[in-house]
Amino acid sequence: MRGMSEPDGVENVRKIFENAVSVVGLDVANGTLVWEAYREFELAVLTGLQPPQGAAPSSDFEAQTKRITKLFKRQLSVPLNGEIGLNN
Repeated sequence: MRGMSEPDGVENVRKIFENAVSVVGLDVANGTLVWEAYREFELAVLTGLQPPQGAAPSSDFEAQTKRITKLFKRQLSVPLNGEIGLNN
């Protein structure tokens, strides 16, 4: 994530996260960590786009909000591979 400030840095980090999600996103133990880091990254991007108090949100801010919502929905729709023990 060090390269975020570089040109296309945010997009490059997203590509890395997308690759990581495709590799381990279905794994219960490791996938959770990747999804959490991806969400935190996107939330940090949103924080950087936060409009000043009283100002209207920019189209970039609104697009980022939609991106985060989509990311949460994607994670929630992923079937978990692995054993999960539930005691009733």
